[in-house]
Amino acid sequence: MNNKITTKRNNIVDEEFKMNIIHKTYHMMKELYLAVQQYPKSEKYAIGQETKYIASMLLQFLVKAKKRTNKKTILQDADASLELLRLYVRLGNELKYLDNARYESISRLNIEIGKMIGGWLKEICTN
Repeated sequence: MNNKITTKRNNIVDEEFKMNIIHKTYHMMKELYLAVQQYPKSEKYAIGQETKYIASMLLQFLVKAKKRTNKKTILQDADASLELLRLYVRLGNELKYLDNARYESISRLNIEIGKMIGGWLKEICTN
């Protein structure tokens, strides 16, 4: 009986964790979409479009990982997308398309999401 309760509690915690990482990624996407609106017109449809695409792919990978049983490959894809997104965000900041406050906010979310993906991958590899 106690094992059933523990398993049920762990499943609830897992669901909350998965929703939290998806929520953080969604929040970061929203920040990025608002930031790209401030990019120069010539870059809105180049670097800006690519940045938004990578962010949406990251969210898609996380939603798929939540739904599938074989999560490792999808989470590795999510991790790679996050790394690429970090580079595009840094590029936007270095080119002065992103102000420092927004860059820091998005970077903090990137770090949190990265830690969560890493923890999720670690959990999968140990089970």
